[in-house]
Amino acid sequence: MKGLSVPLPDDWIVPDIGEENPYGLKPNSSFVFLLPDRRRSWNGPAIARPEAGGALYMYSFVADPKNRHYDDLFGDGATDTGGQGASGMSGIGGAIRLGELTGERPLRHAIKINPWGHHLHYSEEVPGFRWPARSADRYANDPDHKNAYVGDNPQLVMGSLLAVKPEVTAEEIGLETEPGQLLLQVLQDYGAYICEDAGWDVFDFIIERGVEVEFEAKYGFSMKSETWRKDVIRIAEQLCVIANNGPESIGGGGVPRRSLAPDLPVPDMP
Repeated sequence: MKGLSVPLPDDWIVPDIGEENPYGLKPNSSFVFLLPDRRRSWNGPAIARPEAGGALYMYSFVADPKNRHYDDLFGDGATDTGGQGASGMSGIGGAIRLGELTGERPLRHAIKINPWGHHLHYSEEVPGFRWPARSADRYANDPDHKNAYVGDNPQLVMGSLLAVKPEVTAEEIGLETEPGQLLLQVLQDYGAYICEDAGWDVFDFIIERGVEVEFEAKYGFSMKSETWRKDVIRIAEQLCVIANNGPESIGGGGVPRRSLAPDLPVPDMP
């Protein structure tokens, strides 16, 4: 790759999901590569490596050096990293990571959600996005596009923070699974940011590659199972927009439900 070398383990695979997606988008997984200085990362959208030891595929505009986005891992995490193409938000920030839905401790960070862009709002006053998003989809205001933002709630845009009210209980909404309770708790404690358009009438919570495998190994049902889907839908039906979220009132202000994570020690640059 011009101007950059990224070593990849031979057995590292990112499937081409085109056959599962009705719109045939491929490749379509965001990526984050840690650079040799161990401080910066390269974020980008749309990557695939369908064969072990094989070629790495991405769009040419992503590979172009002038379009590469490097992010300081010790920065504020809200810069224009480009990992999530539509919003410009971080690729690594907000992803549900390995061990987080199978461990005993609750998740300790906001997560990400991709709804169908058709439900988002666009107007002269609200151009389809808000902090921490840097942009909306290029077709957000295109009336002829199937994913145009035509929602009537001006608070629901790219970058909106969604959360479940703290008084909602797992018993009240009929949750049946252990990971469902973990998902409910993180959405009450931290919430989920809208960072992409799902592209069709679904919504996605964003996970790290491999989470599906360990999830099924522990619980005995997959993330595609009816058991899990029902719990996810029950939780998603409780989501509300945090209208006063912003750089001066992160999470909506007030007393946080959970304390912030401590600062990481900053390494010396080589």
